[in-house]
Amino acid sequence: MQLGTTIAACLSGVAFLGFGTSLLISQHMITDFTRYGLARYRVHISTLQIAGSVGIIIGLWFHPLLVVAAGGLALMMIIALIVRRQIGDPLSAGIPAFVLLCLNLYVLINAIPIAG
Repeated sequence: MQLGTTIAACLSGVAFLGFGTSLLISQHMITDFTRYGLARYRVHISTLQIAGSVGIIIGLWFHPLLVVAAGGLALMMIIALIVRRQIGDPLSAGIPAFVLLCLNLYVLINAIPIAG
């Protein structure tokens, strides 16, 4: 695997482990999820973020898991951007989600084997 993909996967894994954990314990994140109208899904989303981060890291050695984890996290960030837009947040509020979307799309594209 390319070094860039490994670095991107590690960055994504660390970021989602941090976000997923803070979603469980941070009052700020709890308040934000209430504002998003997603308070009842906060623990589920946190669990998916932590599982995705673990999947990305393990996926460095088991590529099918890397594809699934990167794809799932990218999809989660697309949904996050849609939610931010629907609640009227400024575009700048979506920058972290956009960066993580790009990072996971990069990992996903580079992790999919090309038949040739």
